[in-house]
Amino acid sequence: MPRVDAHLHYRSVDVSSIKVLAKEWFPRIYFNSPAKNGGHRALADILESIRELEYYRRAAFVPAPGPATDDVQAISADVTSAWAPRL
Repeated sequence: MPRVDAHLHYRSVDVSSIKVLAKEWFPRIYFNSPAKNGGHRALADILESIRELEYYRRAAFVPAPGPATDDVQAISADVTSAWAPRL
């Protein structure tokens, strides 16, 4: 594990923390996030987390006032279809 850790950047992003913050601060964005359906397989869980991070980057980390509901639904659909071949 030390070799893996040495390869990674010292700043790690915890997608679950971003998800919790989105739920509290941006419920519209949180409730339109892509559904998880990887069945708790390790690779699927990792890919779904990366997909989820992409969604939050595109939907939440944008200039104010942020996206409308239709926009976040479109972002969710776009991210889901882009990642579909991998999941």
